[in-house]
Amino acid sequence: MNIKKNFENEGFLIVKNESKESLDLLCKTVQNIFKSNKDLDKIHLNFDYKDINKYRLNCFKKLNQIRNWENLYFKQCEKALYSLIGLDISIQTKLNLSIQMPKDTTSSLGLHSDTLSGQSEYEVVVWTPLADAFESNSMYIFDKKVSKLIYQDLNKFEFKGMDKLYNKYKKHAKFLNVKKGEILIFSSSLFHGNIINRTKKTRLSINCRFKSIFAPELEDFPTERSSGSFYKPLKISPVTKWGLKYKYNNIKF
Repeated sequence: MNIKKNFENEGFLIVKNESKESLDLLCKTVQNIFKSNKDLDKIHLNFDYKDINKYRLNCFKKLNQIRNWENLYFKQCEKALYSLIGLDISIQTKLNLSIQMPKDTTSSLGLHSDTLSGQSEYEVVVWTPLADAFESNSMYIFDKKVSKLIYQDLNKFEFKGMDKLYNKYKKHAKFLNVKKGEILIFSSSLFHGNIINRTKKTRLSINCRFKSIFAPELEDFPTERSSGSFYKPLKISPVTKWGLKYKYNNIKF
């Protein structure tokens, strides 16, 4: 796979998970919350839908308490991220977790792009399923070509709502088949979302954002989405380390 070319053409790609160790630890952490050693896509058989938010918050807490979770999550697609971003990489300060049980109307997330909510246009989202994601239990995405058309239509549909906009373009929506052991990487500027899960399997996925340390900060969201609050340094190249140590007056580097 030509990672750079695929991303430039479509805005997203699916790659093989490079770290079974990291994936197993993420799955085990969530399994411990649900007290299940079985497949996570069957948890809806043993838990009431009304309690799912409580478990989701508990999973969120435990996942972010994993020692060195930042590097563990990064290892899953290290080669792809170095290829797409470079050697100086920032990571989102928290992991996010999504749980979408069959027929659960409370977990659907309508058409949106993260950049419209203040995310950096220079970042990518790394989306890791903990069980096979397919059909309506997965997420849909619009490629670069269709996303550009949706952006052009935003003003026209401002008062009609995003549901109307989705209906106009839904025939172009790509419901991604991302198996456990694979990872989806996509630009925050692409339109995406999900619908009610009509399958018989629960979808659990973790997502986290990465961007270059040197990516411009957003002026409209100077604190909420800036480095030090929403992002933190993860990987720093030798040249950048050298430059950070350089001082002129004190001659200390």
